[in-house]
Amino acid sequence: MKSRPANKGFSLLELIVVVCLIAILFAISVRFYIPQIEDSQRKTLNFQAAVFKRSVDNIHALSALQGGRSYTLSDGTRYYLNQWGWPVSSNALEVNPRRRVSDLSCRSLWLGLFSQVEAGTEQATLDQFIASAASRRSCRYSLSRTKEALYFFDYDIKTGKLSISIK
Repeated sequence: MKSRPANKGFSLLELIVVVCLIAILFAISVRFYIPQIEDSQRKTLNFQAAVFKRSVDNIHALSALQGGRSYTLSDGTRYYLNQWGWPVSSNALEVNPRRRVSDLSCRSLWLGLFSQVEAGTEQATLDQFIASAASRRSCRYSLSRTKEALYFFDYDIKTGKLSISIK
């Protein structure tokens, strides 16, 4: 009698069990991964809104001390102010200030405010948000990594207030 050689490899049943286990582990991990992403987006939005608000408040306060329709930082960045003393644009894109905000003036203000950020962080900060005019007197900064702009904050140029929206 000839002896049979030992089986080499996996049986179909073993392969199906392993694939099923991997699929179950993947389904469980996705349930925990999605909330982590949403939490990260929420934290990013809150952090950037706080930095934006602090910068705008500083420019408003410093320009009130100096007076005038613009304020220039020591690095040469010039901010154009409206009649209420709030910054509406900067020289980052050479936009002239107006009573109405535009997409370009909102982007200009964003670029001006974050031009002092360290080189490694600057590009990530600018790429994460989309600047647009939400109305005649407010700029909207939307987190660009999300679907349908569910995470954004609005900057009201008349009052200087920020309203954060997480839907």
